[in-house]
Amino acid sequence: RVCQSRRGRRRALPILACCLGFSQGCGLCFYVAAGSYFSRRLGDERFFVRQCALFYIPPMLVTLAQLFFDAHYNSKFGIGNLRHVIRFRIMMSSTAMACVFALLGGVEAASDAGIGPMVLGIGASLGCCAAMLLGTCSMFFGAVDPKLVPIVIIGQTAAGIYTNAVARVMRFEPGCHADKASAFFYVAAGTVMVCTVAFHVCHRCRLMDDTYRLHESLLETSLLRSNISSGTPTPTSQRSGSPMQAAHSDGSPTPTSQSGGSLTPMSRVGSPRCDFVASDHAGQQQHSDGARHARLYMGFPPLCWAMALCQTLAIAMNMSLTPLSNQIAHGEYFLGQEVVLVKLLADFVGRSSFFMVPKPHVGTEAYFRSARGHSVMVCLLQICRVPFWVAVYSWASGSTWPSFLAAEAVLLWLVWLPLISAGAFSSSWCTVLAVTAAPEGSKQKAPLLMSLSVYAGFSSGIVIAMLTR
Repeated sequence: RVCQSRRGRRRALPILACCLGFSQGCGLCFYVAAGSYFSRRLGDERFFVRQCALFYIPPMLVTLAQLFFDAHYNSKFGIGNLRHVIRFRIMMSSTAMACVFALLGGVEAASDAGIGPMVLGIGASLGCCAAMLLGTCSMFFGAVDPKLVPIVIIGQTAAGIYTNAVARVMRFEPGCHADKASAFFYVAAGTVMVCTVAFHVCHRCRLMDDTYRLHESLLETSLLRSNISSGTPTPTSQRSGSPMQAAHSDGSPTPTSQSGGSLTPMSRVGSPRCDFVASDHAGQQQHSDGARHARLYMGFPPLCWAMALCQTLAIAMNMSLTPLSNQIAHGEYFLGQEVVLVKLLADFVGRSSFFMVPKPHVGTEAYFRSARGHSVMVCLLQICRVPFWVAVYSWASGSTWPSFLAAEAVLLWLVWLPLISAGAFSSSWCTVLAVTAAPEGSKQKAPLLMSLSVYAGFSSGIVIAMLTR
């Protein structure tokens, strides 16, 4: 019965990752889908560019702070409180998103004058909450298995499909009545709260205990290494009930590897990681041995930084065009909203298609099955996207040479959809490769590094959009 319970918890983990990603995605998709509505209401087709700028750029600072300070505060609050710290971050950011959406719905229904600055301010708050939720979820699930991070993103992009459906059913479009717009935002608030309650129920039902123990073990290992390197005592290893001791409280000896050394903390604790990892134990051990001799920059090998840069480029290409949706549509606000809605659909297509890619392996001699071989292929995919991006950007800038984009079907389905979906596809690919290539001690930080690269891509793309006239 214990094994069945653990198997059930392992099966629930991807579902919970998708659910939390869906909650975070609703925060992005519902707000972005309203871009053309606010642009038409305010009579300013460039308003959506400013809206995206305040929605995406400030959250980069939140993700940067998480990358540098999360580990510090995890250590400060201690191993025994780690699960409460993680739960607080998720619950706080998700609940705040729901409250901000409710506020946006109230502002939309009650105010006409001065609504522009209020929408921009609310967007900045909403973006910061969404960034905190994404960073925490990526860290929480990424340490278990690199492929759980794309599942979080799948949930995020599934929110794009949901936003498409809600907008079309409610007939939310540029020029609609303010009460209909308020109802649209209230639906977003209610959806985010439902996902928050689902997470709380999973926590109360102890479905995440194995994952919590994994993070406690990683934190304890980090504290042990820190104390050993500084030559101070290690009180965390002496306290009864620590994750490593709890795994052998029945008096059984600590398991050792065949070479005589102790197994890694992830092997000691009965964590679900062993059922999800992208490589076998022998390959992972070889990867860990090689990582000791590899040159690390801020704790990450060059491949991780290369994939972070590649993902920044992929996101920047998408985000440099999305705020220009009204210019791509040449002032037709209804077509501008279709551009945004198809973008949300394309994100889902790309993220879901990624799961057809074979898992990258470490320590394998087959080049195109290795993480390095996968990294070459994802870079080639970025090169293939460049002609599509140049055509759409030129059309938005007023150039007449890509006149074939004047046909709505060609613009939306033959150029825009493949361009955006390929960017989303490569973003998921880069994330898995970076987390797979990260050394054991940086598994928790690798998803945060990739979240930072996402927001760096957002910021870079928005700067390009703001400079475009």
